[in-house]
Amino acid sequence: GVRSAMPGYIARKLCPELVFVDLHFDRYRAASACVRSVLETYDPDVRFMSLDEAYMDLSRYLQTIPSRCPHNGGPDFLCCFPASYGGVKGDPDVPCEPPDLDPEPDEDGDQLDDEDEHGAEEEETHDKQLQIHDKQLQSSKRPRIARLAARVVLRARHEIFLKTGLTASAGIAVTPMLAKICTNRNKPNGQYMLAPTLRAVQTMVAALPCRAVPGIGKVTAQILAAIGVATCADILTHRVMLSQLFSPISFDFFLRAALGLPPAPAATRPRLSIGTERTFGALEGPAALLAKCAEICRKLAVAVDEANVEGRVVGLKLKSTDFRVASRAVTLPNHVHARADIERQAASLLRREMQLHPRMRVRLMGVRLTSLRPRSNERFRDIRAACVPTSLPHSPHAPAPPSAHPSPAPAPAPA
Repeated sequence: GVRSAMPGYIARKLCPELVFVDLHFDRYRAASACVRSVLETYDPDVRFMSLDEAYMDLSRYLQTIPSRCPHNGGPDFLCCFPASYGGVKGDPDVPCEPPDLDPEPDEDGDQLDDEDEHGAEEEETHDKQLQIHDKQLQSSKRPRIARLAARVVLRARHEIFLKTGLTASAGIAVTPMLAKICTNRNKPNGQYMLAPTLRAVQTMVAALPCRAVPGIGKVTAQILAAIGVATCADILTHRVMLSQLFSPISFDFFLRAALGLPPAPAATRPRLSIGTERTFGALEGPAALLAKCAEICRKLAVAVDEANVEGRVVGLKLKSTDFRVASRAVTLPNHVHARADIERQAASLLRREMQLHPRMRVRLMGVRLTSLRPRSNERFRDIRAACVPTSLPHSPHAPAPPSAHPSPAPAPAPA
C-alpha cells in the first residue's frame, strides 16, 4: 500500500521495515539544471513544472531545421541522425554533420564499459520505439514532420542520458495536457507520440478516464462517477447536466479536456494571497512549535519581498497528527511586510491555539498573508515630508521662504 507522495509516518505504519533514503536536494537541483541546459537547446522558453517535469514547444525548432541543414533538406533532416541509433536510416553520403550521439571511448580505447552497455541497451530500446512510432504515424497527414518531432525528442532524451546518466520519458502531442497523458503511456524509459490528426486526438480522448486528465483529482472524479461520467466521452454526453452542477470555470475546463483542446488563456489577476507551509514529523510543546513558526515566517518574508507586496491579514494553519485542521487569522489596522511583524502575529495566534489545546501534536504548519497590495514608496512621501524640520538655516543664495503671514491679495479693480 505504500505509494508515491504518501506521508512518511503513514508509510511506516503500513510497512514498519520500510527503509527511508536521505534526501539530497542539492544533487536533484544540479541534475535538473543539466536537463534544463539540454532542453533549452530545443526550446529556450521550456517550462519546468518541477525538478523532473518540463514542457517544450518544438514548433519553432522544427521550423528552423531547414536552415540548420547544409543541404536545406527540410524534413529530410532525419538523415542527420546516425544510422546505427534509434532505427533512423541515415545516408553516409549526405554532407550533414550528424549529432554526437555515440558514447566516447575511454582511455583504454574500449567503446563500451558498464555505463556504455546501458547506453547500448537504451539504443536498442529506442530502435524498437521508433519502429512503433513509424507504424503509428503511417496514417498521419503529416507523417514526415511527425517522425521528425519523434526523433528530435529521442535525441533530447539520449543527450539527457549522456549528460546525467538518467533516463527520461516523453509524450508528444498537440497540447500540453495530451503530451502529459502520453508521457505515462511508455514509462519508465520511453516515449509515445499521439498522431497530429483530429481523428487520432478524438479517438484517444474519448476513451480517456476522467481521473487521467491532469487537474481532475480523486474527489472530483468520484463526483463525476456518481452522475455517470467516467470517461471524457461521457463529459460530452452529459454536458448539459455538468453545466448546471459545476461553476462556469469548471465546466469550461471539463469541456476543453473532453475535446482535447488546450486550457483557456488565464486572465491576469492581482495576487490575492501569499503563503508558506511545511509538513514535518510530529512536533509538540511551545518551544518546538514557536521555532517552527519562526522558520516558516522567515521563508514567507523572503517570498513577500520577492513579490514586492504587503498584506493586512495574517493567517495560521495547523494540522494535527489526527488530521484535524485549524485555521486562524487576524486582521491588522495597517498593511505589513516585515518578517518581525508577520512572525509576531503568527506567534500570537499559535500561542492562543496552544492554550486551547495544550497537548496538541502538529505535523503541518503554514503562515499566509492576504489582503495584499503592491508595496510602493510613493505613499510614504507625505510622512517623510511631515518629518522634515521647518526651521532650517537660510542660505543667501536660496529663495526666501514664503512668509507665515502673507499679505492680503489686492482688491479687484472696479469694472
